[in-house]
Amino acid sequence: MDLEKTLQELGLKEKKASVYLTLLRIGSGTVTEIAALSGIKRSTCYDLLDDLISRGLVNQSYKGSRRLFGAENPSRFLENHQREKDKITEAMPHLQAFFQQSTQKPTVRYYEGIESIKRAEYEILDSTSSEYYYFGSLSSMDSVIGKEFLKDLVQERVKRGIWSNALRIKSMEINLPFMEANEKYLRRVRYLSYPVFGEIATMTITDKKLYISSSSKECYTLVVESPEFVNLMKVVWHSAWQAALPT
Repeated sequence: MDLEKTLQELGLKEKKASVYLTLLRIGSGTVTEIAALSGIKRSTCYDLLDDLISRGLVNQSYKGSRRLFGAENPSRFLENHQREKDKITEAMPHLQAFFQQSTQKPTVRYYEGIESIKRAEYEILDSTSSEYYYFGSLSSMDSVIGKEFLKDLVQERVKRGIWSNALRIKSMEINLPFMEANEKYLRRVRYLSYPVFGEIATMTITDKKLYISSSSKECYTLVVESPEFVNLMKVVWHSAWQAALPT
């Protein structure tokens, strides 16, 4: 086991870890002895020892005119860690309050590229509880992420028990059996007959976020996190759903 590396991970920089390990091996010693055994300059060693004393990991004593330094029990690491944990636990309600205030502000994220669109599609599954609301073109989705990715995405959604409520453009439909409306695929579909010329972006509304993904021509994803805007778009979506055709 690389003890020096472990001590560094516990918060001791390389030279401090070397000094502490040296003291553990020899029990106690003068700064001259410690510096020689650890390969660190004597002047630097004083500063390192003072810091280790402040951490409760090293003690000092005197034998005549000699100033000796010794290692404290390594269990001090556990004690220090517990104190840090207690401080964090005490501060957590206040930190969470600041975090909640910051997350209440609307945010907009913009990503480019097909891989970003694919990641956003899986993020949609993580940001919804039991269902989401979709609007767009099946052919546009297929042109960006492809049939195989769509099929895998549907399987994962069904596995999680998430319903898809889809408003799709009738004139832009393509034949994909796993994208049909039925309980097997946990999907409800209605169609809009409004004519669309050219490519169209898709929009998905989850519990707290809105996802807009373009066709392969523009190739971007926009993620909006705003409870008020999400509520507004749900009203728009449900209004369109009422006017849409079941087949």
